[in-house]
Amino acid sequence: MIRFQTDRGGICWEFWPGFFGVLALWWELSGAGETAALAMLAAVLLHESGHLFFFRQTGIPVDKVLFDFRGVTIRPAEGIYPHRKLLLTSAGGCIFSIIGVIAGWLLSVSCGVSDIWWQASAAAAIYSLLPLPGTDGAECFRCLFAKVIPRL
Repeated sequence: MIRFQTDRGGICWEFWPGFFGVLALWWELSGAGETAALAMLAAVLLHESGHLFFFRQTGIPVDKVLFDFRGVTIRPAEGIYPHRKLLLTSAGGCIFSIIGVIAGWLLSVSCGVSDIWWQASAAAAIYSLLPLPGTDGAECFRCLFAKVIPRL
């Protein structure tokens, strides 16, 4: 594990070898080689940038950013935050991924850039919206229905 703390904001960044192992596996299994791996890495970084952007916009402090075999996890500092702000930070990654899909598709149509770039962003958006434990979709579901079902 590689770990470092930023001076600005005090965010702890952790990089586990498993994150890069999954990227290498994606590289091998996709059949598209290094282009697919780079596209997926770019899609993940764009997606997580969306979360960080909305954390900053909502004023929720970030405690840790963790890169491991499951992907990337951004943990806010301990505290109680309004559900609307948490919903926005959870959906922020998908918002940026959708922007990446549109930009990638426009570049592929107009400039002949490979489709793998917008497809990787689409995969990141679709996967993260699934209401599975640990995904943005589950967090959005929890935020949307927290008042209806208080034990979520």
